[in-house]
Amino acid sequence: MASRLRIPLATIAAALVFFALYAALGVQLADMARTHDFLNLYTGGRMALEGRWAELHEPAAQLAVERQYRDVNPVRPFVRPAFYAAFLAPLAAIPFEAAFVVWTVFWWVVFAACCLWAAHAFHPDALVLGALFLPAALGIGHGQDCVLMLALTAGSFVLAERNRPFASGAVAGLLVVKFHLAVLFPVLLVAQRRWRMLGGFCATAAACAAVSVALVGLEGSREYVLLLTGKDLPLLSPGRDLMVNVAGLLLNVGASSRLLEIALIAAAVTAAILAAKRDFWRLYPAAAAGALLSLPHTYAYDAAFLLPGLWAVVYRCRWKWTRGVAAALCTPLPYGLNLAPAPWPAVTPLLLLALLACLALEPLRSAPPAVDS
Repeated sequence: MASRLRIPLATIAAALVFFALYAALGVQLADMARTHDFLNLYTGGRMALEGRWAELHEPAAQLAVERQYRDVNPVRPFVRPAFYAAFLAPLAAIPFEAAFVVWTVFWWVVFAACCLWAAHAFHPDALVLGALFLPAALGIGHGQDCVLMLALTAGSFVLAERNRPFASGAVAGLLVVKFHLAVLFPVLLVAQRRWRMLGGFCATAAACAAVSVALVGLEGSREYVLLLTGKDLPLLSPGRDLMVNVAGLLLNVGASSRLLEIALIAAAVTAAILAAKRDFWRLYPAAAAGALLSLPHTYAYDAAFLLPGLWAVVYRCRWKWTRGVAAALCTPLPYGLNLAPAPWPAVTPLLLLALLACLALEPLRSAPPAVDS
């Protein structure tokens, strides 16, 4: 057993090279991160630290706080639930510049820890696949917290593998930090009849919602809905052509059609359900890929929480086409093309669609998922 857990030095060295390259990329993005993603997250934590819950989701109040640290206009909206602002409050107790450094280093450590877990759980080469995975590094460089979603997904996977379904679901329920990305998890849990895991997910999600409402009140909750649905905030959903969803795909190939978009979303969700019905672990890549394709406001760094599922596909699928698509999604190429002119950004959602199709149609028979009681 001990020999199987030993990671070759060459593998560690290769991973460190990619980590270093991506960290250097992050340094180039640091100024932008301080004025965009990190700024709005720090603002949410600062308002929570000061007890300004009633104003938490008011754009004018957010902008006033942001302008204490950077001369920005318009507002970089803080769009996370109130419970997450409470989680960020300790970060906001640190001065802005120091907090940015702490934030960046912390997520690099968490990301590296997740990659080391995968090396032990799947195969030593999983460490290199993780180090290659651009969305996580891109998110860290932008001051985002997408590695949190990756870590929560991995934690849920570990607990499920250890036959602790309620705890696994409870950890997955914390994905409501970015609730639009978590929407397919309960759907696929119902498809798998994983009732205890679904109970854990719903319990955590309900608790997070209740805490958020308690913190901001009913009026603050109404302000939150208005913030998310408002059309007057230019930075709420920028760069539709950069999104890795179906809408971004159609926009980049010049085939924008509401009917076609609905049809492709329906196909993606159906494929995710069919994939999840085959093996339990397929829940993770299917839920992540299906959400990225189907929902609005999904960018390349949001794909970070797909990585645990990709590891599972690469090392557990028997069909070479499924493994090949998953491996391609671990490389930086599709996400690099996402920044190129049209039609190249269409490659990423096309690969996500291919992954779901392969997972759903894989010809080798698989055991049905166990039903928890």
